[in-house]
Amino acid sequence: SAPCGECRPCLARRPNLCEDLLFVNGAYGEYIALPPRLVAKNIVRLDRVAAARAAFAEPLACAMLGVERARLDEGQTVAVFGHGPLGCLLAMVAATRKCRVLLIGKAGWRLQRVRALGLGECVDATASADVVADLRALTDGRGPDVTIDATGRPEGWEQAMAAVGRGGSVVFFGGCAPGTSVRVDTRRAHYEELTLLGAFHHTPELIRYAVEALETGAVAPDGLVTHRMRLDGVHTALDLMQRGDALKVLIEP
Repeated sequence: SAPCGECRPCLARRPNLCEDLLFVNGAYGEYIALPPRLVAKNIVRLDRVAAARAAFAEPLACAMLGVERARLDEGQTVAVFGHGPLGCLLAMVAATRKCRVLLIGKAGWRLQRVRALGLGECVDATASADVVADLRALTDGRGPDVTIDATGRPEGWEQAMAAVGRGGSVVFFGGCAPGTSVRVDTRRAHYEELTLLGAFHHTPELIRYAVEALETGAVAPDGLVTHRMRLDGVHTALDLMQRGDALKVLIEP
């Protein structure tokens, strides 16, 4: 995407909220024509990183923005709700900040794979009678310093708010469906000074940081790829993702 650089959010150094944000969605072809502004705003060298890894630049930049919004500090404990590709990338970025990562997911092959990748301490939500209580038990009763929802479900948002410790921050990374709402414990929000934050999209600067992290290996998401397909397999790839039978599918033209 490409912000305009002239509106109020852009001038306030929040270009992801640009009032005239230019998007180009989809790239399932051998070639794609891009608007000049998008090219100018996103000039980045990709010749020093493998194409299969460079494909993670956009989602990784989104994860970086989510972690940036949380203002994670070394030694903090962060709980990520959701063990899909973006939840895993959030865990990886948090780990680069030298944080303790708790990754909450549901039993099944995906959670087993994530656990094998060593992305954090995995918590099986389906085996727990009370995930919030479990997270507090894992943090000596305090609750995580930061919680991030990557499920995009109202119940995930509410669990993230319930689990965070006093003075903690909650990042709503996964976007919920239009028209949904969540309940907020107003007493906790006020007396425990909780910080509730939205996190949307990324910025051209974060795209460059993401490419650099992929190039140096600071973030190595290769293990998230469960399937590789040619361009004519896009429909199959999308079906796999919709059914939850893939973690990340790499399309190789």
